[in-house]
Amino acid sequence: MREFLDRMLALTTQAMSAHPSTPDVRRFGSTSVSLRCTNPSFRQILREEITLPASLPSPDGVRIDVWDTASTGIAPPALPHFVNPAAPHEFATDGFIIDPNVGSALIWNEETRHALLWARDLSNPPEWYRAAPLRLLLTILGPLGDAVLVHSSAVEYHGGAALLIGASGSGKSTTARLAELAGATHFADDQVVAYRSNGRFVADPLYRARKMQLDNAALPDLTPNDDLTVVHTSSSKSVLRPVASTEFPDAVPIAALITPDLTSSEPLAPVSGTVMFQRLLQACLQDGVVTDARVARSLLSLTQGVECLSLGLARQTDDVAADVLSFLSGHHD
Repeated sequence: MREFLDRMLALTTQAMSAHPSTPDVRRFGSTSVSLRCTNPSFRQILREEITLPASLPSPDGVRIDVWDTASTGIAPPALPHFVNPAAPHEFATDGFIIDPNVGSALIWNEETRHALLWARDLSNPPEWYRAAPLRLLLTILGPLGDAVLVHSSAVEYHGGAALLIGASGSGKSTTARLAELAGATHFADDQVVAYRSNGRFVADPLYRARKMQLDNAALPDLTPNDDLTVVHTSSSKSVLRPVASTEFPDAVPIAALITPDLTSSEPLAPVSGTVMFQRLLQACLQDGVVTDARVARSLLSLTQGVECLSLGLARQTDDVAADVLSFLSGHHD
């Protein structure tokens, strides 16, 4: 395995030297992440979809190099034969993840703060991957920026952000959209980068695309303003993107963690930090990959540092949105 990793690092250096590009530097928690990519199509996807704010390089910043065989003509060494195709993430703790089904490899080194992604062809990735590029790698690297990726939707109102926590299909994106239609600012969907700044938890948005279930007859039309366009629909969710370029707020103080409940008709109500921590673990560690103790500690600290609430969705949608906006408008640091 050491020989494979060394060879992949050498090929990455070769690919980047043969196909130089200006790094795209973004803020990543308390540090920065510098992205380079050899595939022009995928490089454009990274610029369009990743909404982390621009940043100057940090001395302790993270570097991610992305390359594929299609754009470079460089083939990787043979993927290790002992990787189980049914469990491609089993070697995550050793600093690499190989998925022989997809034909991709993630490799990272915490000491050098360098990570790489290789794939056979990144010219036209599946829509689910385009909507959240590098999600797994950024999740893994989060602790290097003293940050944690929170699987959540979020809205901002009166200077505070509400992070909506829950498993896939729990109503996070729907609740965020209802609050947005009532006057809140859409902040993020699917992933939020949470970290401490000046002693309090703040959040940065990560992705531009949104994912919602649009075939639920019990819910209102969530795209009445024609500000979103549906670009992909599957049996589980649709991917939507803003029609116009969106200016995302960043580094917004986190006012609350809110867990939507499709079976409840109760308004906003407190829940214990322990319950919210369990829900965060279920939502954020759903891949079964990132079991790093630092991630768990960050999530626990988050539940201890901000207010934790539940929100019943089995009632008038106007009431649901009003609850969120009322809480945020009354929140003061």
